Amino acid sequence: MRPSVVISGSGVLDRRYVPELKDGETIPAASEAIGRELALAGFDLVVFSSSENFIERHVVKGYLGALDAEHPGNIVAHTPLDREVDFDVPAHLKHVLKVRTDPASEWEISYYRALFNADSLLLIGGGRATRIAGVMAVARRMPIVAVACFGASAQTVWRTFGGPKNDVTQDDLDVMSAKWSDDSAALLVKSLQGQLARRDEHLRAEEQREKSADRSRTVRGLVAILSLVLAGLSVVLAAKAQSTPEAIAYLFAGPVLAAVFGAIMRDGGEKSPNIVWTAARGAGAGAGAMLLYVLSQQLTAAPVLDVEAVRRFCWFAVLIGLFAGVTVDLVWARMRNVDVLSDQPTKVN
Repeated sequence: MRPSVVISGSGVLDRRYVPELKDGETIPAASEAIGRELALAGFDLVVFSSSENFIERHVVKGYLGALDAEHPGNIVAHTPLDREVDFDVPAHLKHVLKVRTDPASEWEISYYRALFNADSLLLIGGGRATRIAGVMAVARRMPIVAVACFGASAQTVWRTFGGPKNDVTQDDLDVMSAKWSDDSAALLVKSLQGQLARRDEHLRAEEQREKSADRSRTVRGLVAILSLVLAGLSVVLAAKAQSTPEAIAYLFAGPVLAAVFGAIMRDGGEKSPNIVWTAARGAGAGAGAMLLYVLSQQLTAAPVLDVEAVRRFCWFAVLIGLFAGVTVDLVWARMRNVDVLSDQPTKVN
């Protein structure tokens, strides 16, 4: 798919710009040169006005002059209903220009709306609208060429890269700010292509991370469901156990599996939790909680742990494991903060 670039800016010599315009008389020829390079690089143009006051007319002129059978192109002109555009397109290239009439009466609405649908942005000179477009593009991580050597708002946008650089490299910044020369247009378009490539690579990496996260969530969900099912099955098997060792094995298996389920649910909000570590922590918490409970019961006047006692206790044991898995982080945090040398060892500092 061909990339599109929004063209924005102006270089009217008798207009006041902040910061001031530099070498304004060079802007028309520079804009034509950039238009030629954009055509040769396979970009589609997005423009808004054919007035001599804006750079679009000059960029389009250079763009049209470079089109041929090997280098086709498209120009999309967004304009309100009461305005017309006339770029003096030759008859054999009339199919290149596509006028999109916007229902909005203000040109700025068409301008900013088109900006959100384009792939990249070219800024030369310009005033308030150019500056706003540049700031919006930086916020959206849109590839930008802000030709800072001519001053005005394009230079202001170039300075914003002192903070977030997005996909702009120091080489790109140097090209944008360098004094205009014969090879500047080609270098600027090459910079735009490089930014697009880096952004696409970033987006592919993000997509891959999302897919990996989805697979991880699926695996965690399946392990959690399996653990819960097996925990319930341990209760059923414990009820059918014929010997005390068999019953006790199911008694400990149930809480451990339930704790694994609880720990996975507990870490479900984490961005990329390690399922093996989560399961291990849950299993350890479940086994520890169950062991402490059984030992505390056996050190009191509780009945001997036999098959019948296990059958009565199994469901409760699974609940102990579940809550141990869910609260494992809280339990360990409290244990780490207990001052065992204090006369109140259960007090958390």
